[in-house]
This record gives sequence, C-alpha cells and structure tokens, in this order.
Amino acid sequence: MAPPPPSGSSKLYVASGFPGAISGYSIDPSTGLLADLAGFPVATFPSTVLAFPTSMNIAVGNVGSKQFSYVTTFLDQCVISEYAIDSSGMFAGLADSPFLPNNDCPADLVVDPTGKYLYATGPENDDILEFDIDQTTGDLT
Repeated sequence: MAPPPPSGSSKLYVASGFPGAISGYSIDPSTGLLADLAGFPVATFPSTVLAFPTSMNIAVGNVGSKQFSYVTTFLDQCVISEYAIDSSGMFAGLADSPFLPNNDCPADLVVDPTGKYLYATGPENDDILEFDIDQTTGDLT
C-alpha cells in the first residue's frame, strides 16, 4: 500500500503484483468505509504480457497544483510507471512512461513534501535513489 495520501485526499490506491494492477477506492470521511472508484483496476503493463510482476509499490504526491502517482514493477526489467491523477481520481499514463531507472531496481517509493523529488530504496544494497520530478509534466529524470 502507498504511504498516507496527501492531506485533503479522499482516495486510496493499492498496488498489487497479482494481477499486476492498481486498485482505487474512495474513502467515506465519516465512516472510513471504502468504495471502488470507477475505472479501476488499472493494469500496470500491457495486457499481452502473460506473467505477473514479482513486486509492486506505489507513491502518490502533489507536484505543484497537480497530483501524480509512481508505481514500481519488476517483470523482465525494473520500471517506474508514471501517472497523472485527475480530479475524479482516475489515472492517465504519462507520455514518457514507463521510466527506466538506469539499471537500478527501486523498491519502496515516496514523493517528498515539496513534490520535487521521488525517493526509492534500492533493494540490493540499501541505497536511497533520488529522481527529479518535472514540475510541469510529472515525468521523472
């Protein structure tokens, strides 16, 4: 599951390695009950792939006035899929997604409070990887 959503958010997103998708829920503020968001689950890799990723993690953060989500998957290579989140909570893949993190295989993800950086743990040597977030497009560099 993702870290706590940005303040004021009433959505919850869960990344699942099986079946390789992101589920989205709205949160009832008075009861805490979850309800499925329309349009979910969202597949994180092409439907022509006949295997499931071995691990997935998700981070959601505010970048300027927009909200983006970053999802790690490992299938035949490690990638970070990038999504813009609209006001209804729907995900739309970014034009340059997925991002290939230079032979690093990121695990847990978090967007810093300023929305300028995405941090990831490196599962093999306990490194902390840092990626810049483009403040206009949400793309990673």
